[in-house]
Amino acid sequence: MKISGCKIEKLNYFWITLLFVMISILIFYFCTPQQINKDENSKSSASDVLLRNMSLLKPFELQSEGYELKPDIKVFDEAGMQVSLHNILGDNSSILVYRFSEMHCDICIEQHLSILKNLDTKINSEKLVLLGSYANLKKIKIVRQTHKFNFRIYNTMDDLGIPLEQVNNPYFFILDKDLKCHSFFAAIKENPDLTVSCVQILIKKY
Repeated sequence: MKISGCKIEKLNYFWITLLFVMISILIFYFCTPQQINKDENSKSSASDVLLRNMSLLKPFELQSEGYELKPDIKVFDEAGMQVSLHNILGDNSSILVYRFSEMHCDICIEQHLSILKNLDTKINSEKLVLLGSYANLKKIKIVRQTHKFNFRIYNTMDDLGIPLEQVNNPYFFILDKDLKCHSFFAAIKENPDLTVSCVQILIKKY
């Protein structure tokens, strides 16, 4: 009994289709659980890093609460002119300070400055001060040029003495007219949503 060419083509098509389906099932069966596990491990790893960083920073936040800055700390504006901490406060009873340094993670600083830029319509530009520590003052100017914000920015190479300075992480705090610091928040890049929420709370607070 002869099988027509048409039937042979149909059989070949059937077996090729069946083979394709079986391969797809095998790929799905073996690869999907691995991808799920990979994603879960990635999320777990990120959560572990976040928890570890928060656990490390919290004691320093608490130790820093109520710290009083020395009035003779040398602070310079973008033009290189020295200004006093009291002049930074101006007529404000308190200001929000973002503290960062060239020793800190660049990605962290970029993230925090972007968050502040996005919140600039909700922040009184006179009540937010960026206080950096860069050996080269030109880098402070580059920070402004890069992000194009309206906030005041200063530079200091003095040790502020705040306990949080011991930790290699940028942070926010409120500085009052008596040069006392409070409401510290060390921002962590692994949780930008928390940074946004805390900055908004601090904005309302001062």
